[in-house]
Amino acid sequence: MRKSFVDTSVVLRLLFNEPESLQSLQFGENTFASELLSVEVRRAFDRIRLSGRINDALLAKFHVELSHIERGYNEIKLSSAILKRASMPMSTTTKTLDAIHIASALVLRERGEPNVDFVTHDIKQARAAQSLGFNVVGI
Repeated sequence: MRKSFVDTSVVLRLLFNEPESLQSLQFGENTFASELLSVEVRRAFDRIRLSGRINDALLAKFHVELSHIERGYNEIKLSSAILKRASMPMSTTTKTLDAIHIASALVLRERGEPNVDFVTHDIKQARAAQSLGFNVVGI
């Protein structure tokens, strides 16, 4: 059974109902995400709210929808092993938070889950994941 590791770009695109979002993505017992995802999504909510692009009612709706999504995946806690792996050299230019997502997916794979799809809409993160042998979905 294939597992899916979902990054923040996928959740944000779903929540904001943006073009080419992965509406068919099934969250469940075979779906994983870094603990970092919730932080990044909530920071995005705050940036958008402060810019005046959403009102309180829409912000509340996004928080409710995020709570539903969060219940639909297994959270990979940040650990010293993940942070150590994220700090190691990668074959492509990789930003810090992207490296943490990729390291989380690597730890999942190393824990005996060889069939992990890396689900992202971020092309640079996708390249980094592909360079490490992940099947990438969303690009």
